[in-house]
Amino acid sequence: MSSGSERLIEVTIKILNPVCILSRELGAHVKIEDIRSYGDRVAHLIEMPVELFEEARELALETDGALRGIRRERGLTTCWFLSKGCEACRPIALGEAFLVKGRLLDDGSMEFNFIVPGEDSYRRILGELRANGISYDIIRVSGFKSSSFLTPTQEKALYIAMRMGLFDHPRRITIQELAEMLNVKPSSLAETIRRGLKRMLKHYFG
Repeated sequence: MSSGSERLIEVTIKILNPVCILSRELGAHVKIEDIRSYGDRVAHLIEMPVELFEEARELALETDGALRGIRRERGLTTCWFLSKGCEACRPIALGEAFLVKGRLLDDGSMEFNFIVPGEDSYRRILGELRANGISYDIIRVSGFKSSSFLTPTQEKALYIAMRMGLFDHPRRITIQELAEMLNVKPSSLAETIRRGLKRMLKHYFG
């Protein structure tokens, strides 16, 4: 996570002409449920018929990727496909942005929701998408002013933790999973969040 002083911006963008290796190599029978940053990789949550699993495993090996969290039920296999990403998802997931969620839509387009540390980062991502020949529509852009009592690192950690569901009941993500996605140690992330929450409480309750 960057510790810059710019305000966080949350963006929802629709990629009109995605070039997805999973769809290209495994066909229309693969359903992409979610796309997220995962350290220095892009993680696609995919659902496919069990008979396609070996093809997916071979594709992961060929692309220096990996399969994680494999589950089989009622003739379907669900797993996370970790890879370096494609021309569409790589600028979003592996740059300065933090990818909150991505999904493949019924019309073949892809929708991404991500957080960037400022306007410059946002514009760089759009420029890289255009340079890669990717067409897109901006669905929503929102931001908020930085607080005076949180450090930039604490603010970003708390915001991302909130958006990813760390504070939901039941939790949608664990501190270990979030730390792995942010490429930091769980203990470091937990301490950053603890210190940030303490500062917030002291600010409001004195």
